Amino acid sequence: MAGWEHYLCILSDGSLWAWGWNDGGQLGDGTTAFRGAPVHIQPGTTWSSVCTNDHHSAGIKSDGSLWTWGWNWEGQLGDGTTTNRYAPTQIQPGTTWSSVSTGTMHTVAIRTDGTLWVWGIDAHAHNLENITTPMRTTPTQIQPGTTWLSVSAGSGYTLAIRDNNSLWVWGWNDGGQLGDGTTINRFTPVQIQPGTTWSSVSAGSIHSLGIRTDGSLWTWGRNARGQLGDGTTINRHTPTHIQPGTTWSKISAGWSMWGNTLSSHSLGIRTDGSLWAWGDNWRGQLGDGSQIDRHTPTHIQLGTTWSSVAATQQRSVGVREDGTLWGWGRNLALINVTTPTQRNWPSPPPSTFNVNVVNGTANQTTNVAIGTTVVITANTPPSGQRFANWTTTTSAGVVFANANNASTTFTMPANAVTVTANFENIPQPPLPTEFTVTAVNGTSSASTTVAGATVTITANIPPSGQRFVNWTTTSAGVVFANANSASTTFAMPNNAVTVTANFENVPPYENGQEPQPTPSPSPSPSPTPTPPPPSNGWQSPVPVSQLFPDSQNHWAAGVRNPDDTNYIGWAMANDITSGFPNGTFRPNGNVTRAQFTAFLYRIAEGGTPPVRPELEFGDMRQADWHHGYVAWAYSEDIVAGFPSNNTFRPDNQITREQLVLTLFRYVGESNVSTLISQEPINNI
Repeated sequence: MAGWEHYLCILSDGSLWAWGWNDGGQLGDGTTAFRGAPVHIQPGTTWSSVCTNDHHSAGIKSDGSLWTWGWNWEGQLGDGTTTNRYAPTQIQPGTTWSSVSTGTMHTVAIRTDGTLWVWGIDAHAHNLENITTPMRTTPTQIQPGTTWLSVSAGSGYTLAIRDNNSLWVWGWNDGGQLGDGTTINRFTPVQIQPGTTWSSVSAGSIHSLGIRTDGSLWTWGRNARGQLGDGTTINRHTPTHIQPGTTWSKISAGWSMWGNTLSSHSLGIRTDGSLWAWGDNWRGQLGDGSQIDRHTPTHIQLGTTWSSVAATQQRSVGVREDGTLWGWGRNLALINVTTPTQRNWPSPPPSTFNVNVVNGTANQTTNVAIGTTVVITANTPPSGQRFANWTTTTSAGVVFANANNASTTFTMPANAVTVTANFENIPQPPLPTEFTVTAVNGTSSASTTVAGATVTITANIPPSGQRFVNWTTTSAGVVFANANSASTTFAMPNNAVTVTANFENVPPYENGQEPQPTPSPSPSPSPTPTPPPPSNGWQSPVPVSQLFPDSQNHWAAGVRNPDDTNYIGWAMANDITSGFPNGTFRPNGNVTRAQFTAFLYRIAEGGTPPVRPELEFGDMRQADWHHGYVAWAYSEDIVAGFPSNNTFRPDNQITREQLVLTLFRYVGESNVSTLISQEPINNI
């Protein structure tokens, strides 16, 4: 369909294309930009018919919905506004339409129920039944109760055919273009030549064409350039038969470039498919190879057959029966083309495209239809690398379902696609940094190690007359498992470590070390073991008043009642203990492992143990005061030390479980009943 300076066409697949001037948005591509080549309008939609005129366009989609776009100054779009629309806008959703025609500033359409509707400017009463309302911005029905077959809107007037094939006209009539025998404007439809029947009509700017049901051609209106084809330049106010004896199938009335001052031209196709043209030929729009006006139909390109034609201002286009598109007349560069010249139809857009996957695969790669879900999967990354993400830099319309997933999807856009699976190096954990371990007065399980490693430290054997106290450090992050143990552990912090085993002098007569006679060169016979104190309030030869001051009121001194036993006095009387040099007994103090073995020896053997060979314990020396006691207990299988690190830990407090186990070994399994029968030594 040809407009003022633009074109619209529908391809065989139903797609709509437009090109040319677009200053009013009449192309419908969403812009007002000139298009020198066809552009696809609303891809994905299909259309059954389209029309255009001055600066606005209308079309019916394949579902029967009506759409308009372009200039809307006079409400000619019918959307209820006077706002220009640069893309197709639906009119009255829910209605269906069979045909539509656009005039200069008005639009006429027929619904599928046959009702006729009009809208736009009311100038010259060309679109409505009365002139009192000059503008309609929404469709208004004409003559309710009537049904219509076809309609054609011209410049200020309208032609329409009812369902009985009668012809009706209304609007501007200054050139007799209504065909009612007058030049009077008509505000309501007026029938033309009652009793005649018509199959099609075409309204131009100032003249009209019609084909009766018998195929005969009739013309009327202005005729200054011979556009009526009757061999004259005389205006005709009623339909005039053109070339009697010929039959016609298609007609198109052209438009004057300068409104009423210049006439236009006409095109027609006979029933044999031949193309004919007549009227104004200033720009070669007749297509006969000249620029000479023709006052009668002139055969164009003998031997060719045509299926459709459209005449507009000083230009013509047509489609041959072989589907080729041809154009002639004034083109947009103001170059006259005086014979039909083949033009390329817009190519239907491809519906399938290829997918290229870099570093991966796709479930479809060739001829992938638009809208298809494409599954892409990254290849196995090279050694030392991992999948990072999917990217595309040149393919429009690709939206990944999850670009960070090695297997993901996207919907195929209307273009070829290249996607890339990106890999990255796997970050390597930093090599562990080793730090030095320095153990002062001791040893460590490692001289260097990494953060988090467990380090075992063991104190050296204290010098003679000293004993282990604890471990200390000034290094950050060191937490000893037991700082008071000669052998302990800690977790290596993230820095170098220095730890120190601290020793202290052993005070004389402390921890049970009491004055003893000089040992004999050889062991003397062991005295009779000291018996336990009898029950029933046995009283020590050492009176309570001579006991240690910190023990005289203690329950262990037997002072609560006459039946209590004086345990402390018993221990003193039997030389088991003599307390501390400062005159205290410390009855509530703790007992070390060395002290307890000394108590056992004095109970069992009495006196001072003879010198014995060096023990294998790493934390004891022969010069230690408790060496003989521990050596005796070890030889009697009463104590065994700690085999895990070969220590005895003499200065550690003896636990209750260690105490009972040592007593059990001392008494012997066969004497357990005897021990139980005797009064126990409580709270020791």
